[in-house]
Order: sequence, then C-alpha cells, then structure tokens
Amino acid sequence: MKPIPTFTDTLLQNARTQGRISVRPAFGFSNTFKDYSLSAIRYPLSTIHYPLSTISATTLSLLLLGTLIVWLRAPHTFPITTVRVTGQHHTSPQSLATILKSLATGGFFTVDRPALRVALLTAFPILKEVQIDRVWPDTLQISLQEYQPVAYWNPTQSPKHVLDLVDADGLLFTVPGPPSQGLSALPTVSGPKNCLQALVNRFRELNSYLTPVGLKIEELQCHATHAWTVILNNHLTLLLGRDNIDQRIQRFTQKLSVFKKLSFYPNLTIDLRYTNGFAVQPQKLTQKLSLLTEFLWKPEVIYAS
Repeated sequence: MKPIPTFTDTLLQNARTQGRISVRPAFGFSNTFKDYSLSAIRYPLSTIHYPLSTISATTLSLLLLGTLIVWLRAPHTFPITTVRVTGQHHTSPQSLATILKSLATGGFFTVDRPALRVALLTAFPILKEVQIDRVWPDTLQISLQEYQPVAYWNPTQSPKHVLDLVDADGLLFTVPGPPSQGLSALPTVSGPKNCLQALVNRFRELNSYLTPVGLKIEELQCHATHAWTVILNNHLTLLLGRDNIDQRIQRFTQKLSVFKKLSFYPNLTIDLRYTNGFAVQPQKLTQKLSLLTEFLWKPEVIYAS
C-alpha cells in the first residue's frame, strides 16, 4: 500500500516541479517514511529567477518618480506670479515690496515660506504674526497680524532711535523711530513696568468716560504710589489719586461746563481727590492777566459739588 505523503514530501515535490530550487535528502533518512530534513533544502543562487518584466517596471517607475520630483522642484515649474497681502496698516509698503521681490520667488512647490516668514517678522517689529499660504497654481496669500498700539510707553526713557509701544492686550513691543504717520498721534502712558497691564486697563476705562464728551487722553501716568494723573488734549491735568477713580472722573465730566468757562486760562490742574468737590489751580499765569487777577488765582479755587 502506497504511503500517504507528508507535508514535507508535498513541499519538496512542489519545489522540484517549479524548478527554482534543488533539493537533497538528508543523510540517514528512513526508507520507509522518506523523512526529509528541512535543513537539506538548498537555494542555489543560480536557480533563483526574477522575471525581466518585473525588474524593468520597477526601474522605470523609480526613474519616472525621480524625474517628476526634479521637475516639480525647478523654479520655472508653476512659478509664483501673484502675491496678495492682507492686514497691512503700519507696515511700510516700500520695504514690504523689497522683501517680497527677493524672497517670494521660485515655483509653487519650492518657494521658501519659512524663510519669508522669518524675514518679515525680523524686518517689521510691529508684526505680531505672519501666515503664508499657497493658492493653486501661482499665488501666495500673506496674512499680516500687527500689534494694535494704543500708546507710547515711557517715551522719555526710550533711546532716541527706537520707540516703545503698548498694544491693546498690554504687550510691550519696540519699533525703530521716528514714528510713522499712523503712530505720531498716539498718547503716552508711563509708570513702573509692573503697572503696564493696569495702565492699559485704566486707559480703556477713562476713555469710556472722556470720549463721549469730546475729550482725549494725551498722557496717563501711574506713580510709584499707584496714584493716577491724566493730561487731556485740552491741556487740563487731572489728579485722580488712588481710590474711587470712576466716581472722580464721572464727577469731572458732569461739571465739564464749569471748566469750559475757564478755557481762556491754559494749563489748569484739577485735583479731584476731594470727596464732594475739586480744586483748580493754574500751572502758569499768562501775561495778559492783570496783577489783581494773578493775585486772585494764586490760591487754589475749591468747587463744592
């Protein structure tokens, strides 16, 4: 009775039939079971065959892929022809155009966006963030996010060739001087550096009372004692003290008609630190006033509300 072939017999028979390997039986095999050892299987290099069509297709695919990569990285492939810039307010258009001409070049896939972003942030300190996107097939979309300056910071302590500015979020940044046309009209805030955020908040609060009556802050000072002084665009100086700031500035706006009557007398200092009134004192007497008027104005004038 013919023995049933084992798995090993089947494996070896298939290998012989395919003609890709040569097989030798192991020494000491049994004639009864023809037990071939797997260690006897040999794979001579001369018997391994790779179809020529498979090698040619792989090589051709690699060559085509390499050629495509080289072509896409060439500057003349889909060149950048349009640059759109948004969010520009205080950034110099001439300086911006110079940088874009030198760096916003190359193809759609090869333009160096990281280098362009770094160059813009370095050249324009007023920029808070720069985002550069590619728009198929030939456009760069550049979105500029500038700091929103609200005031100069301690201008008397800054070097002449730089300007320290404060933005709406209380962040301090520096731009080269002199100020541009858009920054020249900004007010001034001054005080210790640890009062920076408080200065911005106080500036916003005071403006909410002064803007409706047509007044603007030219200078806001926070003293080391945390007392507040405001200089307005009509040359009035307000002494607000440390406490009850909102109530004192409200009292000032309510009695604004009283100060308008004194508009002929410049540079008044108004002390609002009183509970139910204020004191008015001139900083400098004009030559047009008579000696009697000058004598009468020297003492503080107390107004009780």
